[in-house]
Amino acid sequence: TTRLVELFMTASIEWRRNWIVDYRIRQEEEEKERFLEEEKAREQAALSAEQEAAERAEAKIREQEAIERQAAAQAAIEQQRMRQREENRKLKEERRRERAASMVAIANDPMRA
Repeated sequence: TTRLVELFMTASIEWRRNWIVDYRIRQEEEEKERFLEEEKAREQAALSAEQEAAERAEAKIREQEAIERQAAAQAAIEQQRMRQREENRKLKEERRRERAASMVAIANDPMRA
């Protein structure tokens, strides 16, 4: 029976050692898995941050393009106004000349004098 007890004790000790080794292996695997999940989460966060930065940059570009289009449209409107003012000035000048010529013609008309 002493031999039996020794064998049982040895088997019990061996079983505990195996259990401890298995436990440590499981812990290491879980730790590796947690690390990989955290790494994946960090990478995802970095990608999200990069994507946000890219979206902000694109929004700024679109905003700048809109400002440029608005400025170009405003410049075109101002240019059209300048042309219209010049045309109006020319028309007024032409009418003034026509009136002056008409007055001179009336003044020089022997029938009216």
